Amino acid sequence: MPPYMLRRSVMLLAATGLFAGGVALYQGYVSREPSLVAMELQPTFGPRDFAAALAAVDDDLAVAEQRVARAPDQWLGYEGLAMGHLIKAQLTGSFDHLQAASEQIAKGMQFAPDIGGPVVAASTINLSLHRYPAARRYLDSYDQFVVKRGAAEQAEVLAQRGEVAFYSGDYRAAQKYYAKAHALDPSPGTIFRLATWQKYLGEFDAAIDLYKFGALRGRSRSPELLAAYHLQIGALELQRGNWDLARDYFERADTLFPGHWLTEAHIAQMLAVSGARDQAKVKYQRIIERTNNPDVMMALANVYAFEGKRREARALRDQAAKLFEQRLKILPEAYFDHALDLALTKGEGDRALELATANYRARPFGDATIALARAHLVTDNPREAIRLLQTVNQSGWQSTEQYLTLSDAFAAIGDDAQSAKFQQMALNRNRRALDPESQMLAFGNH
Repeated sequence: MPPYMLRRSVMLLAATGLFAGGVALYQGYVSREPSLVAMELQPTFGPRDFAAALAAVDDDLAVAEQRVARAPDQWLGYEGLAMGHLIKAQLTGSFDHLQAASEQIAKGMQFAPDIGGPVVAASTINLSLHRYPAARRYLDSYDQFVVKRGAAEQAEVLAQRGEVAFYSGDYRAAQKYYAKAHALDPSPGTIFRLATWQKYLGEFDAAIDLYKFGALRGRSRSPELLAAYHLQIGALELQRGNWDLARDYFERADTLFPGHWLTEAHIAQMLAVSGARDQAKVKYQRIIERTNNPDVMMALANVYAFEGKRREARALRDQAAKLFEQRLKILPEAYFDHALDLALTKGEGDRALELATANYRARPFGDATIALARAHLVTDNPREAIRLLQTVNQSGWQSTEQYLTLSDAFAAIGDDAQSAKFQQMALNRNRRALDPESQMLAFGNH
């Protein structure tokens, strides 16, 4: 794998939500160390904060641009430039850099040979854009290579095949690919994937132990990576209702890698649910001024809605909707789920169903199926919602959202016993699932 891909592979995994199987590889590990948030872990290398990381990315981008300018008909330069834009997009949340990554890798492929070229970078970018058929084609091209770059790259290709399988709803195949990838080249990325898989099996403690394993014994302990481990553990604690502990992890992540807007957004929501809503609103507003991020706009709108300030909430949601509509025209697969969440929040049932159907066709995995069920429920089709969610249950997927949606769907058809059953299942998974303040949780709660 080229160095620029290795430098940021873990950050990309965390940001794009990659999953894995291969659970058995770590089943024997049980942490005996104290909580990760209580430890003083020292990074071994890497930019000390968000500003330094951003400067490093910009330096890499400048070099990549010079290479393309010197050799505009060579695919290698476009590969570096495209990955640089993707890295900056994931670090900053920038749509412009995400679009540039898509455009630059397409240019690079124009100069690639029939067998060869930047196909791993192309599959990486297309996976980030949720373009799974395209990613699969590039991975198939890689299999035809006579010379491959080594175990790390081959493991990444296997892991990406696992991602394609996972988002296609084939969890067993994903498990096999990830197990092979981990055996070939154990990496922090494997840890993130395995932990996410454990989460959706309902094994929160096992997932947390995996993150601790990575932080304590893993390689590549940069400030950014250590912060990512803390963010992920905090998200798991958030998802089972341990809000105070989640906040501690988010704050520790901010200490380890200061200035990252995404960590700050996690902290802002914890301020909101703890009653410090004015502080949360100020923090969100500052992030919006820096990033113009529509997801943060939605989060701030949720705080205003909780306070009964409908006009302010509506203005922010309308602003976010305009941005999502613009992005859907250019990179639709990447924004179906974001726009869908907003449509559901705004009560736009028909639009939500349209987006949910498109999202499900693009990647028919657990979350997309649940979202489609929610859209059917709000458009007065609870029986179809129940049918879809039963397929999710049968797959082994577990989430608070699926149980709450099932509870609502059974209530809609008058089956109070089943409604109560699934509501209790939601509470068993997340003891604060029904707290009114939970509507202000926007980051890491899914």
